Amino acid sequence: MQNPTGIYYPTAGSFDVTLVACNAFGCDSITYPNFITEYDVPAIPFIQVTGDTLCVDAHFGYEWFESSDLTNVLSTDQCFVPSVKGNYSVLVYDTNGCSTLSPGVITDIDHLSGNQDMAFAVPNPFHHTTTIHFKMDQVDVAEIEIVDPLGRVILTEKQILFDSSSRSFTFDLTGFNSGVYFCKILVNNKSLSLKVIKE
Repeated sequence: MQNPTGIYYPTAGSFDVTLVACNAFGCDSITYPNFITEYDVPAIPFIQVTGDTLCVDAHFGYEWFESSDLTNVLSTDQCFVPSVKGNYSVLVYDTNGCSTLSPGVITDIDHLSGNQDMAFAVPNPFHHTTTIHFKMDQVDVAEIEIVDPLGRVILTEKQILFDSSSRSFTFDLTGFNSGVYFCKILVNNKSLSLKVIKE
């Protein structure tokens, strides 16, 4: 068969390829051992939901989508903070280019704002400490969470009181790995989220 198509390998592994050429004088063949390698696809990713942050376990690459539109990549980070309610999925892929799509996860938490003007960190990126500044009217009590790249809450400050002129706090990630972290400010089941980068 010349240029065969539709060949299916039921299991992962390495496979030999034999080429056979024939003419009026007979046939000849050559075998290439382990010429084709089939890889296992990644396991179906499990999305962990922490507050309004969606995370999956470590893979080589990530593409987050709204489940009804798999053409629009929303993020390529391991963790993703949606800006609106919705049903979200993540495509994970490995170093071989094999990929698997997760089932959808529905988010239902309301964001106070997706606007970066509402919250910012100085400095960002940072080495050890950074200060979060944010704008929320009539805030007396808030809960602050710092979430690591795996979706784990690593620092929490609860029942923080702010006066009318100061809405900021400083946190210290000395001893934590470099990478992307998320700061979440939770007020009355609503949240404001900010991505910060520790170098």
